[in-house]
Amino acid sequence: NEVLSGTQYVSYLVPAMRNIQTAIQNANLQNNIKVSTTHASDVTNGFPPSQGVFNDQVKGTMNSLLQFLSNHGSPFMANIYPYFSYTGNRASISLNYALFQSTSTVVQDGGRSYNNLFDALVDTHISAMQALGYPNIPLI
Repeated sequence: NEVLSGTQYVSYLVPAMRNIQTAIQNANLQNNIKVSTTHASDVTNGFPPSQGVFNDQVKGTMNSLLQFLSNHGSPFMANIYPYFSYTGNRASISLNYALFQSTSTVVQDGGRSYNNLFDALVDTHISAMQALGYPNIPLI
């Protein structure tokens, strides 16, 4: 859970996922069980959401992780907490936007309108995956 937010175990993440995948395949369960891991929202940055990228600290690992997920049909999992984004940037983010209480568009990004921070953060993650060439990995 959120291994990429620290540095101690980052180099072990994808190899561990490969080992688990091998065990699942050896048990012939690869069609029933998907290997993934959950990431904190702070692995991405960018504004507006269509400009989302993975931060420099995780970009190298993220390429191999996304390749693994793509190869095995596994989802990218993210812990998306709008309130934490709000508390870290109160000058730019309104509480109503963070708590799904905005009644109008707060962020306009091309043809997309955002009235809550959660949707914007989800799209930032999707954009970051697209920027690395992985537009089809599901986000959970």
